Amino acid sequence: MNAAAMKKWLKEYGPYLAAVLAIALPWLARPGYLFFTDMSWGPNLHYDWRDNSFLLKLAVRCLAVIFPVDLIEKSYISAALLAVVLGGKRLAERFLEDKRLVFAVSLFALFNPFVYDRMGYGQVGIVAALGFLFLAVGDLLEYPDQGAGRAVRAGLWAGLAVQFSPHFVFFFGAFAALSLALVLLGRDPRTLRRALGHFSFMALIIVALNLNWIAASFGEVGEVGRSISAGIQRQDLAAFQTSGASGADALRNVLMLSGFWGKDQLRYLDLGAAMPGWGRGFLVLLPLIIWGVVAGWRERRTRRLTAGLLAVFAGAVILAVGIRVPVASELTYWLFDHLPLYKGMRETQKWTAVIAAVYALFLALGARQLFRLKIIQANRSVSALFLAGVMIMQAPLLLFGLAGQVSPRPFPADWAEIDQRLAGESRCQGSVLFLPWHMYMSFGWAGGIIAAPAKEYFRCPVIQGTNMEWKGIYDNSGDPRSEAIQDWLSRRGATDLLRSGSLDIRYVLLAKEADWRIYSWLDGLTELRSVSETENLRLYEVIKTIE
Repeated sequence: MNAAAMKKWLKEYGPYLAAVLAIALPWLARPGYLFFTDMSWGPNLHYDWRDNSFLLKLAVRCLAVIFPVDLIEKSYISAALLAVVLGGKRLAERFLEDKRLVFAVSLFALFNPFVYDRMGYGQVGIVAALGFLFLAVGDLLEYPDQGAGRAVRAGLWAGLAVQFSPHFVFFFGAFAALSLALVLLGRDPRTLRRALGHFSFMALIIVALNLNWIAASFGEVGEVGRSISAGIQRQDLAAFQTSGASGADALRNVLMLSGFWGKDQLRYLDLGAAMPGWGRGFLVLLPLIIWGVVAGWRERRTRRLTAGLLAVFAGAVILAVGIRVPVASELTYWLFDHLPLYKGMRETQKWTAVIAAVYALFLALGARQLFRLKIIQANRSVSALFLAGVMIMQAPLLLFGLAGQVSPRPFPADWAEIDQRLAGESRCQGSVLFLPWHMYMSFGWAGGIIAAPAKEYFRCPVIQGTNMEWKGIYDNSGDPRSEAIQDWLSRRGATDLLRSGSLDIRYVLLAKEADWRIYSWLDGLTELRSVSETENLRLYEVIKTIE
């Protein structure tokens, strides 16, 4: 790329990179890993072809040959955020031409409660999927005018969204149905037949990009398949329901792109609690959204699209509220019981992703009308800057590394010491059972409750807790190994789990964290021998397995 091309590229995308760096730079500037409630990485990410995270982890393993994994983790998070804001750019460009205005509106896609909540909890895959959904919707809406090329691109973006979060197949499906309906309203049989062919090819692209976990789901051997078939039950809909003191409150949260159940665990700052009056910022945007709806309806060329978007919006609101209101509850339970894969939608608030896309489109229409006013035209740059500020105020705690809530941290030195011993003595021929048995637990060196990181740190295969322990849901992984280990733990080792060698457990590794002292009975088991103890870890070797 020559100097002129580089200058042009920076002019086009520089502001979007700056927006991402305003969030991620404090992370990128320091070594160490980022630990969240729902995401913990380590130097040895293990991948399984049957899981939907397979492509990501395979890419990480390849890149790790050259780059440190902690840098890759922070780059991945930055790329997910960049995908979101570029997706917002794609949606804004549907109705806007002024680059300053496009940038201001695109910030809404990034700085909103949905993105903030998911980032605060560590659900970076959902954030990435949201960005790819925005990009896919941008191409879908141009399909009736641009043809097959847009359908192929939409399929690629949608396939990536589903790879990062399988539930997004439903969200993309809502917009795909809208796009197809717009073609159908053209009443040209040849165009309709061609569109059906293009959409079928689009579906094939999505399936091809996700064939690994889809195939495993039918055999119930992959993470997604086990979770849907044996793990998730109706009670999960209650445990992970949209947040709110009442049904009306849950509806209000959904309309404001909030309501994520995870914020009730208080593991990151809630926007509403940390910023009194936070919701008033949305009231500033609401007239602009409504103005966009009115403008879209008045213009003949956008009337059908506006009507379709309103229908998608209404459906998404009902499905996002889920079991919190009677009508939505009946529909949610019916879909849960009868629609394939919908059983995996245990937290219906994810439908808010669709609402965010609809808002972004109507904001672009509203901004176009606003910037036609003479007083705004006369102060175009200042007005665009003010609008950008209003967008950022929807979720200002995203800035500067989530306002310092998450910072890079190293693993303790003795974790490396134990890893060397495990890999050297056993050559990773068996598995390591990691205790305490919790899916999420507090690690003093990580700064709070995080997803147990042992499986992604140690080179040898690790079996660790799959029990989320939330609102009556103890463990819905559907993993038979977990059931056997939980039985062994509840009976304080009085089973033949270790002696039989059925799970090929060669070592038991106890981290001195959380409730580790209740595992003192390990010292009394004749089939275990303590072989090493460090500041943070205690290692036992299994000595009576039967071959």
